[in-house]
Amino acid sequence: MGWDATHYADRLPQNFSKLGTKASNKKEKSLQWRYPLLNKVTVSVPCIIPDRHGVILAWYLPGVLSDSRQVGLFPDCEIIV
Repeated sequence: MGWDATHYADRLPQNFSKLGTKASNKKEKSLQWRYPLLNKVTVSVPCIIPDRHGVILAWYLPGVLSDSRQVGLFPDCEIIV
């Protein structure tokens, strides 16, 4: 993957109150060009997704945590199913 998570984070808007402006829309298009979506990529086995420097962006670990264990991690959160 060609992503660099640190550079991506540095390019994100700092002021979210200005979303939807022409400048914000232009910035969004620039981000989409530099960091395109991975369309039609599917994951079917446990894996990690790192950026080009080895920074882990996502984990896919299906079935690792049982439903009761997941609920136990966030006891104060309302779970909507």
